Amino acid sequence: MKKILSAILSLTMILALVAAMGITASAKEGDVLYEVNFKGDDKYAPADFCLLKGDGTLATTVSDDGKSATVTYAGTAAGRAFWGGAIKGLTYGEGKNYTFSMKMAVAYTDTDGKLASGNAGVFINMPTNTEAQYLLDLGYKSLVGYYGCPNIRHVMSYGAGGKSIGSIFYGDAYVTDAKYLSAVDAEGFVDIDFVVTGANVKVFINNVYIDEYDAFNTGLLEVAPNFGLSAYLYNPGAAITIKDAVVYEGNTVKNPTYPDYYVEGASVTGYDKAKTGDILFTPDFSRKDTGFSARFLAANGEKFNITLDPADKDYIKIEQDGSAEKGTYYGSIVEGLEINSETRYTTEWKVKTGAKNTGFCFAVPTLHPFNNSFNIYGNFQTGSFATEHGSTKITNINTPGKEYVPVEDLGHDADGYATFRVEMHGYQATIYYLNTEGKWISYNVIDMTNTTKATDGTPYPHESGFQVCVGFYLHNKSLVAEYKDINIYKGLIISDPEGKLDPVITEPEVPADPVPTGDSALIFAVVAVISLCGVAVVAKRREN
Repeated sequence: MKKILSAILSLTMILALVAAMGITASAKEGDVLYEVNFKGDDKYAPADFCLLKGDGTLATTVSDDGKSATVTYAGTAAGRAFWGGAIKGLTYGEGKNYTFSMKMAVAYTDTDGKLASGNAGVFINMPTNTEAQYLLDLGYKSLVGYYGCPNIRHVMSYGAGGKSIGSIFYGDAYVTDAKYLSAVDAEGFVDIDFVVTGANVKVFINNVYIDEYDAFNTGLLEVAPNFGLSAYLYNPGAAITIKDAVVYEGNTVKNPTYPDYYVEGASVTGYDKAKTGDILFTPDFSRKDTGFSARFLAANGEKFNITLDPADKDYIKIEQDGSAEKGTYYGSIVEGLEINSETRYTTEWKVKTGAKNTGFCFAVPTLHPFNNSFNIYGNFQTGSFATEHGSTKITNINTPGKEYVPVEDLGHDADGYATFRVEMHGYQATIYYLNTEGKWISYNVIDMTNTTKATDGTPYPHESGFQVCVGFYLHNKSLVAEYKDINIYKGLIISDPEGKLDPVITEPEVPADPVPTGDSALIFAVVAVISLCGVAVVAKRREN
């Protein structure tokens, strides 16, 4: 009898634990997990935080029912001001799917009294550490969401208005083309939905797909895994209103509209399925899709002209005509081609320039703008170039990296193109050029995880990993650069053409019975206890 009572007690405790798991324990697709109360409750306590710049203050007005809040920034100078907080009981992570729906309006007029972008945003997570000093120093940088003004200009965002690398448009620049913006209703509101599937965040405005990005990578989940809602303001006099904010289980955006620019995924050969020497990806500059979408990633306001060749999809001619020497990045990450210690890639391209400088970008730290990408930059006509991180020449293995290195034997084909390859062996990148004798010459070797500025030794960001990219860095005015025959291969096709350095693929071992964790562990424990109760009852009957 004692055994039976013990088993029942254990079962009762576990069922109580299941009930205590919170608002997601038994939630089904479409269930309401939390309806935001801007007055604050036991799950959400919004407050001012992270007034980073200027002399500004925030004024917040909350409706009587707590369903609407208007936050206004007052001051004489631009600032970085947040209002909001974490939503207790909800976290991000693998296998967790949510939709955060709300109405949003941004109000701001410039000095001429015209409606303009208020540089306002909505962010949907919070750090674990919510101490004031931490949020002020570091925490705000881990926030992810949407920023701008939906009918003026906008961008996917991280931190205090930082522009993130989206799958379609967004990088270190706003989208301003009217056909990519969103109409507001008579009161200035749009419906905005954040659909979170594991690490991926899709943004829909008025049920129209806008963009997506992998926001909650491993590094971010370590510091900011909590669900949250925060308003962000930058311009003095700007205001943002959020109302009817609800968190749902799963994806509740039904029958969305996908604009013409949306194409489901680039043509990328899966890394694991490919053999050494196989082409994984060749860019098509004529299309935008969710895998490769070439666009300006750090436009400087100068004039550009992009010329494509319909018969040669990876040919691109870039003309920059401006009054100043300013840097611009154009290109895209390649979704599905992540760089880690086990991967092996070779990227090949041909380039033709006049007497001006340009650069080819081949890798970028995940979630960082293109101005943090690695590139080989210089004058590929005269043969004087350098390896750079962004626009800064970097320290490296072979040379100090502070000056251009002239190459007297740089080869050119009959059409005037020079040919380059970069091998990425894990995090080590080796850059080669084809010389006048048709031989591959190693120009430089860099360690992307241990790369510092040549000027002061400051390390470059890499904490969230790297992705393969295809992009271009332009700096000089009156520049004309042509690129073509761009291919990304699996393996190191110069130094290891037979793939001997690639990991050996063996038959997978049959795993042992896994030890359940998380929700599975609770279910397993409940089943086990129920089974135990059954066994105890049977045993008692046998004793009788």
